[in-house]
Amino acid sequence: MVGEFAAATASLKTAMDIGKAMLDAKGAYEQADLRLKIAELMGELATARGTLADAEDAARQRDAEIKRLNEALQIKSIIVKDGDAYFDIDADGKPTGEAYCMRCWQADHRLFHLSYPRRMDHPTVCPQCKTQYNFYRTQRHEKKG
Repeated sequence: MVGEFAAATASLKTAMDIGKAMLDAKGAYEQADLRLKIAELMGELATARGTLADAEDAARQRDAEIKRLNEALQIKSIIVKDGDAYFDIDADGKPTGEAYCMRCWQADHRLFHLSYPRRMDHPTVCPQCKTQYNFYRTQRHEKKG
């Protein structure tokens, strides 16, 4: 992102230099040169505008990633790993409720509940990443209370 700002600054400096040369133009020859300088000025300003727009997009993406990571950090304090899955924790710090996908949490810091099979000899599956788990290592924990 620093590179985008440096490029935009360079384009704006060039545009300012062109504008100064335009102000100094006097004769007929300089009038033709003035038109060329105006065209260059427009090009430099367009470059600066595009570069600043790219930098703004990069800043938005960075801010979104920071927000996502902060949310993941907060979630980390309210879940616990048990077997092959993560679970919410109850008041005693024990796993409770339905299992979350271990792969999605560890790789992407996102929580997705596993889909339980109708038969216990079939695996539980993450609906997001399609990772399969042994049913017995991802069993629901009954909520207390």
